[in-house]
Amino acid sequence: MKNLTIIENSADFKPSDFDEIMLSIGWTTPEIISQTPSYAEYDMFRSYDYYLVAKIGDKAVGILQATCDKDRFDTAYFYCVVVHKEYQRKGVARALLREFNKKFSHTIIRTIMPKNKTDGAALFLAKFGFENISKNYDLYSRSRELGFESKKINVEIVENLPDIGIDEYKDILNSNFIDTDDINSTLLYKMCGVYHYYAIAKIDGKSVGIITAITDRDAFATTYLNSILVHKDYADNLVYEALLVSFLKRFSHTTIWAIVPKKQGLDVVLKNFGFRENSANFTPFIKLPNEFKH
Repeated sequence: MKNLTIIENSADFKPSDFDEIMLSIGWTTPEIISQTPSYAEYDMFRSYDYYLVAKIGDKAVGILQATCDKDRFDTAYFYCVVVHKEYQRKGVARALLREFNKKFSHTIIRTIMPKNKTDGAALFLAKFGFENISKNYDLYSRSRELGFESKKINVEIVENLPDIGIDEYKDILNSNFIDTDDINSTLLYKMCGVYHYYAIAKIDGKSVGIITAITDRDAFATTYLNSILVHKDYADNLVYEALLVSFLKRFSHTTIWAIVPKKQGLDVVLKNFGFRENSANFTPFIKLPNEFKH
């Protein structure tokens, strides 16, 4: 499209343009707009680690928002791409996603699409290397409205500190059929530290489980439960519950998403903590590193 420009992580847009985009696709109403201060759009945008705005002249016509781990090291969650109704099917979404992929093609990228958009989304996302993974993964979500009442579980939890022996870490991964032969020790520690949140479960001083999560800035609205792994010799609900209690103390005020491998046995534990399976309404997609198509 002529005169289309993409700006990155910039507040050079009018809040009224953003309102028009959302109004055109039915994601807001004039009543909500009238009750929302104009600076709220800037607050929402800055909560994402990465965002793009598509402009034609001075007018914003599309946006892309994403959250990623620290340093864009390993994992990103592509939150949404939204284009004004009058500018759809004119290459705006393609331009936004192409620019996004330039920065994140070296990472694993996950995204979640509404079920009623799955067919069209699958065709579009496939052009950029994304694959529908609903055959092998279930999707769970937890509403921020549930809140959380903490409980004490007799498992030691260490938060956001690499207090784990490298052999213990490898044992946890290997017992979950994750091969660590080609991963050096420094990289394993870095794999913990890049997440916005991680916690280690210990029993009698031995590390037996780990949970990792990515959230938007300031844990503002959305959190992705990236992984929860427990050594197979300790894989009872107690360790899983201890890790989830620690996690939910920090993030229960946000909407939480979790893409979980089927038949891993996490469904009962997640449901006990307010998660519900949402595969009927949403479809998970993934793009593996370096599968970027121009």
